[in-house]
Amino acid sequence: MASQFFGLMIGYSGIIASEVQENTVAHNSANANTEGYSRQVVNTTASDALRVYQRYGMTGTGISVTSVTQLRNLFYDTKYWNNNADCGMYSTLSSYMTQIEKYFKDNSSSEGFSTISDKLYAALESLSTNPSSTTARESVVGTSQSLTEYFNLMADNLKQLQVDANSEIKTTVTRINSIAQEVAALNQQINVLEIQGVAANDLRDSRALLIDELSEYVDVTVTETPVIDESTGTESGANVYRVNICNGNSLVDGYRYHEIECVSRENKTNMCDADGLYDLRWKETGNTFSVLANNLTGSLKALFQLRDGNNEENLKGTLTAVGDNTFTMLVDTYNEETSLDEIISKLNIAASGNVKVDGRSFTYTGWSLTYNETDNTATFVFTGVEPGTNNDVEIADISTGTSATFGESIDYKGIAYYQAQMNQWVRDYARVFNTIEKTGEDMNGDSLSDENRNYFVWENEITGIETGFTEADSDATITIADITDSTTGQAYQAAVNGTDTTAFSYYNITAGNFNVNGDIVDDTTLMSTTATDGDVNLTANDIVKELIDIKTNKTKMKFRGGTSSEFLTVVLSDMALASANAETFSSNAKNIKNSIENQRLSVAGVDIEEETLDLLKYQKCYSLNSKVISVMAQIYDRLILETGV
Repeated sequence: MASQFFGLMIGYSGIIASEVQENTVAHNSANANTEGYSRQVVNTTASDALRVYQRYGMTGTGISVTSVTQLRNLFYDTKYWNNNADCGMYSTLSSYMTQIEKYFKDNSSSEGFSTISDKLYAALESLSTNPSSTTARESVVGTSQSLTEYFNLMADNLKQLQVDANSEIKTTVTRINSIAQEVAALNQQINVLEIQGVAANDLRDSRALLIDELSEYVDVTVTETPVIDESTGTESGANVYRVNICNGNSLVDGYRYHEIECVSRENKTNMCDADGLYDLRWKETGNTFSVLANNLTGSLKALFQLRDGNNEENLKGTLTAVGDNTFTMLVDTYNEETSLDEIISKLNIAASGNVKVDGRSFTYTGWSLTYNETDNTATFVFTGVEPGTNNDVEIADISTGTSATFGESIDYKGIAYYQAQMNQWVRDYARVFNTIEKTGEDMNGDSLSDENRNYFVWENEITGIETGFTEADSDATITIADITDSTTGQAYQAAVNGTDTTAFSYYNITAGNFNVNGDIVDDTTLMSTTATDGDVNLTANDIVKELIDIKTNKTKMKFRGGTSSEFLTVVLSDMALASANAETFSSNAKNIKNSIENQRLSVAGVDIEEETLDLLKYQKCYSLNSKVISVMAQIYDRLILETGV
């Protein structure tokens, strides 16, 4: 039976419910501009009715607040996380590609390739009209130095950009680890509260905001599974919250989290890589962690694409023989039309480094190249081969016919690709220019071939020593030429059939060490302008005309099907396409992100006008319940005071 004062309790329950609703509205309004905050609502139900054993049977007991929950839709969250990874990847690609474009473009404030190239050929034209002119010679040498300095600067810029991307990889991985730790800690705090029946709304918002940030770096999938109490077979109120990244790799599993670590490479993958580039692995197991799968996105993947992207032009082949600490590999990269010159100009492997065989890493300390002109095949022999880190496979266990690769085949034109493009042009240009120069004689009547004097040389970055390129004799049989790299002291071999082996030594020249012979810079009379004929002819210009012909004659030198002077046009077309694609995809991803975010906000966002209306509604409810109590108090007062005995 209901109490005589039951009406007061009903009014009181209404006041309490209205107070909770007003406080929730205040909380929502206060966090209207808080990033990641989800609108909260008060869930109420009619209190359990009482049986009164009268004709009407039962009587209401007021209102009960069952919970305060957040309005959040996992479907929209998942859509947001998936798209945010795309947004992070293309935004990063766009930013870096725009920077690379700026390095190469000619502009009014600095001279680019086209400007310098035109000046060089203008200086050669001037020299052709007066080969004995000291001024004309100095102009040619000076503009030649500008050309080498341009490539040196571009190489330095790209290497620094590679270092920047590498540093950003480290920063990103550190942040991913920090997010994993924070999410694991929040998981525990949330479960402590929710086991007691309290919805940890604000903590859940904090966790979701961390996942929002994580999804920009890597692909994310989230699952939350209720924990079943074994004794009762019912849900305990706790949940196991799991975060997987990059094709199901576990980052957070309940209260446990797994860290990724950056490991500096002991050896370079590409010849011109900066020192200490990072590879990723799981800290607990040491297993490799890769973000380069085709189905993955995120800014971390973009950074690896930019840093190591090689347009899948890394060296690949098949093992034809395995010996004691040696691998012999027939290269698959080249086609039937490839010459030894093209192989060397495109070669991008380091003097010592890593090679992957059947997916396992091995290190090598040196290599030699054998080229067969008859069938245009290139065979590499790698020496000093040892199993790499986390590889317990013995060399003797590797079978012939196994595939071998250098680095990842990354389908993106990143920094490694543009470094290789510059090296290719520099090697070809230096070889062709030097070959023409060596057919002539200087103003003193000395043959440059006899003097073994090179116009373009490569400079040791550590010692500053300039090194030229030694010609080797060739005949109808295979000739072996030993070329020593003075940087590392490593001896290389090139075996050719009836072909000058000079080309092989041009492997040593790169855009970063490309230089004009210091002796010619100091004394321009040492440059040749006339062919060697036994007489000094200071007015002859046949050598100069051949040098001018390099600009447009594709039989002397071509670059990817174009002329040597079209280098910048070809490379910039690559950059422009990559930059435009990245910008377009970035813009599209951002538009989709904004659309999904609006959908999320339509459910979880705080609408000030809606909260204002709710506040007025709950205020009236509070006032009405207060009035109920006031009326009931008057009734009970009259009842007690005027009917009492």
